[in-house]
Amino acid sequence: MEQQVIDIHCHPALKTWLFPSHHVYDTEMPRGWEFSENCFVNIVNMQTGNVGMAVSVYYLPEKAILDLNIRNIIDKVLLAVLKLVCARLPEIIEDVSTPSGPFEQIKKYIAMFENDIKVARNQNVAIAYSYQDILDLTMAGKTVFLHSIEGAHALGCPPIDQETLLSNLEWLFDAGICQITLGHFFENILVSTSGGIPPDMAFQIGYDPTTVNTYPLGYNGDMAIAAIDRMLELGIIIDLGHCHPLAKAMVFDRNNLAAQINAHSYLRIQALGK
Repeated sequence: MEQQVIDIHCHPALKTWLFPSHHVYDTEMPRGWEFSENCFVNIVNMQTGNVGMAVSVYYLPEKAILDLNIRNIIDKVLLAVLKLVCARLPEIIEDVSTPSGPFEQIKKYIAMFENDIKVARNQNVAIAYSYQDILDLTMAGKTVFLHSIEGAHALGCPPIDQETLLSNLEWLFDAGICQITLGHFFENILVSTSGGIPPDMAFQIGYDPTTVNTYPLGYNGDMAIAAIDRMLELGIIIDLGHCHPLAKAMVFDRNNLAAQINAHSYLRIQALGK
């Protein structure tokens, strides 16, 4: 069965995470935010446009955003006012107060979106947690969502240990996460960043990715390698967008090594079978 795949990067779950009174099952958009007018998904519009499946990407806004040296005095004032009046800011921005703080937020994030889908059951919509789910739900005519993570900072923050990080990763896989974008706007527990904010905007907000990278290799040594190896074993799709070039090279190397090991194991099994 042929399918068209279109990436419009709309973050269905971000609508509820930032604005709890707005949900994926309604058509109301948050107002007064320049970015909010056209970058949120709702089920009604998906079905009107014959979009049968979407990836629900959980992006937790990084705490480092609040520390940028904004050049425009008007934007500085607006940010200061936002920090003052937004009581939910500590809740919706990355929590680095404990090693697994961001991971606990992502769990809540996923639960909020899944609750939206439960409320919208009468709209013929569902979440797929496996490939078989995708086949079954699409054949049943459902509008389907998949779970994804943008930014490995969702797995935890320093001084998280490798065992805990891998446990967090496996919990997310068991919860249905099928894709992880390793990098984002800032260096995280696994990889350095290559940026991603448009140059004009980056200048205005004082964002320079070269000043926020500390890993000499572009990734966090053995911890990053262990996480990548586990993602490959689990079958999680690794998205290299925003990722530092050296980190990308490491991921390709680990994938090639895994492919060689799997091929060798397969040949050995075949030989034993004969």
